[in-house]
Amino acid sequence: MASNKKIYKIFIALIILHSFNVCYSMTDELNVLKKENKFEIFASFKSFASVCSAWKLITSYENLPSFLPRMISSKILVNEGNKKVVKQVFKDSFFIFPFYLNNNFLVTELESEKKIIVKLLSGDLNDYSANWQITKLKGLTAITIYAQITPTKTQSVFISDKRIRDHFNEMTLSLKNKLNSLNHDHGCR
Repeated sequence: MASNKKIYKIFIALIILHSFNVCYSMTDELNVLKKENKFEIFASFKSFASVCSAWKLITSYENLPSFLPRMISSKILVNEGNKKVVKQVFKDSFFIFPFYLNNNFLVTELESEKKIIVKLLSGDLNDYSANWQITKLKGLTAITIYAQITPTKTQSVFISDKRIRDHFNEMTLSLKNKLNSLNHDHGCR
């Protein structure tokens, strides 16, 4: 019979190993490149969820704040089939001061290709665009995101490569965890 001290050491070792497990601690791949005042982001990760389940979750825009950190609200303002205008509000902080980013995006869904194209229509950023791609890969689902963010000059003071990297890592990890918690499949068209 193992002593309490030995069980405690094994438990602590498991916690330490789990905290360094790349699969749970970060996105599979995340690159942030700053060019002048623009950030280019490439992120990818894999999930056990099916392609159809991933598509359904990612395109349920009004449900995103329930599991994505920093997203305060997400509302579809215009719904014209595969084109939608989505208003999203994010909350962040600079030291102890909170700030909000309100933006309206044109979202174009290409369901047969499992691709989502996002363009900034109006809001607090100078510019934003993103392409999301969901694909089947060796029994898993791969999600890749390519985004370009151009903050305003004022925002550039407190938005750094590290802040962008942390935000995307946090977002993709939350999305991955939510996808991996799904235990049902949604039919594809």
